[in-house]
Amino acid sequence: SYTDVESTQVVAGRFFAQEEDRGINRVAVLGSEVADDLFGSFSPIGEKIKVGRESFTVIGVMEERGTEAFVNQDRQVFVPLETAQKLLLGINHLALARLKVAQSADLDAVSEQIRQVLRDEHDIVNPDNDDFSVRNASQALDLLGNLTGALSLFLSAIGAISLVVGGVGIMNIMLVSVNERISEIGLRKSIGARRKDIKQQFIIEALLLTIFGALLGMVVGAVLAWIIAVIAQSQDLFSVPLSSLVLASSMAIVIGLTFGYYPARKAAQLDPIDALRYE
Repeated sequence: SYTDVESTQVVAGRFFAQEEDRGINRVAVLGSEVADDLFGSFSPIGEKIKVGRESFTVIGVMEERGTEAFVNQDRQVFVPLETAQKLLLGINHLALARLKVAQSADLDAVSEQIRQVLRDEHDIVNPDNDDFSVRNASQALDLLGNLTGALSLFLSAIGAISLVVGGVGIMNIMLVSVNERISEIGLRKSIGARRKDIKQQFIIEALLLTIFGALLGMVVGAVLAWIIAVIAQSQDLFSVPLSSLVLASSMAIVIGLTFGYYPARKAAQLDPIDALRYE
């Protein structure tokens, strides 16, 4: 029932049947990437492969599925359960079973039924003595949501601190720029530049600095995200949302205006006579 539970299908040959499982048959179904690696463009159906010391006959090839939960589904080989237990692993128990329910609303009820069945099979009366765990998709999603929320909060805090540090850096750069151009400011004022003009000039310069930094950060962030997707073999999940780009640009403008205002105001308030005399 693997193909039903995983909502996948065989593209060549067939999946093994229950009779082959009970008969401990040496048959195997290959993931698409395994089939390509071993047989290339040739059909693997009916060919022999070795798993450990045992020889298996290939009876099917799965469809291409890609990477799910950091596991490459196309690099898997499937053999009957009884065959794996008796010939490959030397065990008579299950380490993991995956089940699929018809309705998501039944998840909790089915999970409890599974617990009761396992307790009966394991002769467990007190639920505190359970030697197994039953988890369903909703619990996994809740856990993932909690982890994602905590991670988002943590990254937001880091981002806020980084913005403040970056803003202070912009302000220092602009203050240095003002000090180095005092004579220029005095000259501009002496030929008619108003305070508003000087202030506007330095605010625009601060904005250009922050916007350039934001653009550079977007490029670096996109490249790093792509590298992570390649390493995790999840290129399909790589995306750069437009909303993120708009938010980054907006924050850059806000930081430029906020931290660039004081140096611009300081430049605008300089006395032109004192500024011209400054060396």
